[in-house]
Amino acid sequence: MLALASILFLESGSSVESSIFEVAVPLIPKSAMLCEYLKLSSGKGNELRLNDPSGALSYWHGLRDGCVGLLESRLRWGGPLAVKQLCASNIPLLLVDLLANNQPEVDSTNDQVGLSPIGVVWTVLSICQCLSGRALTFRQILLRCNHIKLISDLISDMHLKLVKSWVGPGGGKDGVRDITNAVIDVLAFPFVAVQNVPGLPSTTASVNSGALLNLGSPGVRVGMEDKDMVKVIEEDLGKYIKNLLEVRISFLCFSSLRRQG
Repeated sequence: MLALASILFLESGSSVESSIFEVAVPLIPKSAMLCEYLKLSSGKGNELRLNDPSGALSYWHGLRDGCVGLLESRLRWGGPLAVKQLCASNIPLLLVDLLANNQPEVDSTNDQVGLSPIGVVWTVLSICQCLSGRALTFRQILLRCNHIKLISDLISDMHLKLVKSWVGPGGGKDGVRDITNAVIDVLAFPFVAVQNVPGLPSTTASVNSGALLNLGSPGVRVGMEDKDMVKVIEEDLGKYIKNLLEVRISFLCFSSLRRQG
């Protein structure tokens, strides 16, 4: 799983006509299998959890990295139908649970579910893709202060220092950039959606150019194609902004973007 997820992640910036894409994507396990694996790993299944005591596949990789990496690829390339199917399977909340449980113990490199920094990035990117699936998912993830805080804490000074010091995949300066962009893609999703409604000026700036709104966000498609969901987002935007202010997200975003410079 991990090898295939890594190959597909390297292809994330290429077109769907890529020869590697054509060969690799059919090898991704079915959505049902990925869902079941995540349920087991998060303790939601009826069987014993599969992780070993350290949660590590190797010195540099977590036991869950491959699964969430392939899930992110299926969400990204599977189209709206794949996103809706996975949302119906309660995957978004399972992903949030993985992040919540992936906290290292004091003075220990072990964690509970086995996500390395690259696995955390893939998990956040998967959550971002799921936001476009249905209004309920948007409300479950972004209208709860505890979820916003959990995600925004990934760009706190303490976490970014840990990421920068990590010598494996997902670490270093590139890792800081990747997790920052992934988190901001999630947090900016509602704004991207409402600002990409046909007839309004298009948002073309990227995170790296100094703006929060990212043209590559799933919110772009929602804004252009899903009027009903945009209406829900607009109705809840005031509450969402209030939640952002409660967790001081503006300061966190500014601090993390400055750290990338």
